[in-house]
Amino acid sequence: MVIDNLDLFEMHDREQAKWLESLPTCKCCGHPIQQEEAVCIEGDFYCEDDEDEAWERLRKEYLEDID
Repeated sequence: MVIDNLDLFEMHDREQAKWLESLPTCKCCGHPIQQEEAVCIEGDFYCEDDEDEAWERLRKEYLEDID
């Protein structure tokens, strides 16, 4: 069997999909976290884009517990 460009693309696409499935997903947006670093708060992972929202939610929950 001769491997053509379509076969190579499909192989690469399958490898990429497998790699993405191995990554943690962001609790806010649900996408795989592809950045070098992620934030883990109480066992949940957040991407850089949603980090501020996660900290804000945690702060609100903390303040509600104090009241």
